[in-house]
Amino acid sequence: MGFLAGAFNIVPYLGVIIALIPALLLAAPLGIVKLALVVLVFIAANQVEGQFLSPLVLARQTDLHPATVLLSILSGVALVGVMGALLAVPLMALAKRLMEAYYYPSRLYQRSP
Repeated sequence: MGFLAGAFNIVPYLGVIIALIPALLLAAPLGIVKLALVVLVFIAANQVEGQFLSPLVLARQTDLHPATVLLSILSGVALVGVMGALLAVPLMALAKRLMEAYYYPSRLYQRSP
């Protein structure tokens, strides 16, 4: 079940719902309390992973601020959809590296007030 949830977690938003369906089917014979606990665990895990862990891991790997990671993902989803969400952070990291390599050392940046 955990592998399935992790594999579907690649797809933002929809992956959690797809992974939740088999877990609910397995918990259905055990009663309504178990169903509620399964939903609660999936929601809590998704929120912790999406709001805290992913931005921190991506921020450390790409040397970007976690807020920049979240905003770039949100912008990518709004502009292009799922592909935008997947490409937003690498493109932002590339833009940062290009600024550090070419713009910051340039005379144009050095002369700015």
